[in-house]
Amino acid sequence: MKAQKFNGVNLTFAEDQKEYADLPAMVQDNNIATFCFRLTAAEIKEVGQYRKVWITILTFGAPAHPKKLSIVKPEFPVNVLGFQSDVDEWGLQGLDDDPITSASTFYPMTEEDLKQLLKTRCFWLSVATFGAALQPIMSTISKPPKV
Repeated sequence: MKAQKFNGVNLTFAEDQKEYADLPAMVQDNNIATFCFRLTAAEIKEVGQYRKVWITILTFGAPAHPKKLSIVKPEFPVNVLGFQSDVDEWGLQGLDDDPITSASTFYPMTEEDLKQLLKTRCFWLSVATFGAALQPIMSTISKPPKV
């Protein structure tokens, strides 16, 4: 899974940061950043098997930013309706004193989602940062990534 440039990208997060991959985004005035991730054929096959895509963010002990996953490109401008922000939905990992606490959630795939994914090979993630620094994002198919 790799972050993909798309029409409307106006900022690349993590440029020149060796520990992170470049993350092209469309950042709106309301502090919502949207990203596109392109999947390989093997990853799409894995999605078909497990029926989900996991997203894990490194929160560094802070609350997780609200996020919304989609198989179709969102209409811009994106608003926060439908974003996940409830901690119970995120499955927090790590200890309270762990400086690299992470939070994971997944997007369940329907048959229609899988058909769309086969066409586009992409999924979309929008994040409401409220002006704070973007929390690093990791994506996997079958289970939450180990951090």
